[in-house]
Amino acid sequence: MDIAASVESKVNGFKYGDLTSVAVSTDNSKLAVAIQAENYNEKGVVAIYAIDNSQDTLGEPEYVKVGIQPDMVVFADNNTVLTADEGEPLSNGSYAYVALQESNALAVLDIKTSTFTNICRTNT
Repeated sequence: MDIAASVESKVNGFKYGDLTSVAVSTDNSKLAVAIQAENYNEKGVVAIYAIDNSQDTLGEPEYVKVGIQPDMVVFADNNTVLTADEGEPLSNGSYAYVALQESNALAVLDIKTSTFTNICRTNT
């Protein structure tokens, strides 16, 4: 499975950067994958795959744009996914970044409606 090619072909203008986290729903019916954009200042994507446990296969993913640099993904229940979005610059070889406390966000994805909500951003 080529996740980079899949997300770039399905999400308009998205360039794959890194896969950062995976989670399985509590009923083992869905897999969520957090994907960062190549450009660290652009929104990332969460891919939601249906799991066919009888065949041990994944269905075609549904992609939902989320906040900048989704670093962690977890299911709150079988229909809600949470992401922790770093939103901080990463070292690109030209600059060194030091963060004592990151500027984070909490994102909620509603799988039924494929919507994303940015809940909280802290700048501490």
